[in-house]
Amino acid sequence: MGLLDVENLVRVNKVDLRSEPVRQLFLKYGIPNCMKKYPAPAPTEKFELNEAAAAAELELPVATDFISRPPQIDPQVMLSRIEETMPWRSARPGEKERRLAEKISEEFVL
Repeated sequence: MGLLDVENLVRVNKVDLRSEPVRQLFLKYGIPNCMKKYPAPAPTEKFELNEAAAAAELELPVATDFISRPPQIDPQVMLSRIEETMPWRSARPGEKERRLAEKISEEFVL
């Protein structure tokens, strides 16, 4: 199960990640990775994709029972759409507050 699977399960089941029982689960099974936070927010004036990262060849593990399905949209088209909509999405009223409210105060490595 990947990180995106876990994130989607949390959203679908409306799990409150700030609740004490969930926090205790993370403390029990996760390893807290305490790091210094960057003092300044990320720059908002210009959004660019990291072309080197987008062009990287990934070596993924082989799972013999995995059924590969073709992507519904070309990955480069999706990256282009994200780049185009990022300024608009970030500028929506209340977006910064919403994203800040969803953040978890600690980072865990599972």
